[in-house]
Amino acid sequence: TTYKIVVEVKKGSTPEKSQINAVFYERTFYYVRPPTDGLKEYAKAKMLYLKSVFQRQEYGIKITDSQSTEAEALVNKTMGDLEGLIPQFGRLSGLGWLKVVAFIGALAITVFYSVFLKDYPSTLTLIVIILLYLAFELSSSLGKRKK
Repeated sequence: TTYKIVVEVKKGSTPEKSQINAVFYERTFYYVRPPTDGLKEYAKAKMLYLKSVFQRQEYGIKITDSQSTEAEALVNKTMGDLEGLIPQFGRLSGLGWLKVVAFIGALAITVFYSVFLKDYPSTLTLIVIILLYLAFELSSSLGKRKK
């Protein structure tokens, strides 16, 4: 698991009245973990660092902590982006839907070859091709996210 941070800057009427909201969370493979002491320490350290950067003499920004927070929208957006598979279907592009349909079609053809034609070498070949495609698709997707 790793700690993540999402920062939002809301422009104020003047730069001095701008608001910075931050959301800290700990992501595991399947869910967002409830706040732990480690996460709280990480958040405190990052907030101190951000404050020290903004308060440097060359910026001349005065930082005040606000008891009221307007970060609820940022929390909701962050949690929405982390939802599971079903809500993500609404965000698929045309190419994404084409890939989903092609994947389902490839699985249907594989089942047809295996169950009805009893053509096991072709079935095995199709399974290997599907797995290779998924591996390349996932690696390219992860490569795009890191950039």
